[in-house]
Amino acid sequence: MSQQFHISKVENGSSLRLIEQADDLERARERVKKLSAFSPGEYIIANQQTGETISIKSHVKQIVFQIGYDEKDLNARAELFRRCGHHVISVVDNIAVMWVLVVNGLVYLAFMSSRWWPTSPTSRP
Repeated sequence: MSQQFHISKVENGSSLRLIEQADDLERARERVKKLSAFSPGEYIIANQQTGETISIKSHVKQIVFQIGYDEKDLNARAELFRRCGHHVISVVDNIAVMWVLVVNGLVYLAFMSSRWWPTSPTSRP
């Protein structure tokens, strides 16, 4: 069987980059689902015989930042969020939270005790 379905990714708003080919529409859709998990965006499945195209836009992953004090519970929750397609950052204690927030430039989430917070919200370690 010929590979009649071309899978392309839309780049820069309009240009298409051919990613791969598939034998049937079901396999092409499944492949787009897997590709979009690692590289979100818009994908086009084109039927080479009929000229029909299908546009599939993947959702950008939500980032979940969770704080907890029991590592087992954190891991269980993180796995649940990942199954739903989210990126998860888990932190176990307050000191680790401070460093994750400061290093990632998320200093505006200053909800911790002031004794742990840097003297300037823009300072970084």
